Amino acid sequence: MNRTFFIALTVSLGGFLFGFDMG
Repeated sequence: MNRTFFIALTVSLGGFLFGFDMG
């Protein structure tokens, strides 16, 4: 798997969950 893609996906998912938790 492409490391860059994995990191981007993790950050995107993390940001979404964080925003959902804050919202």
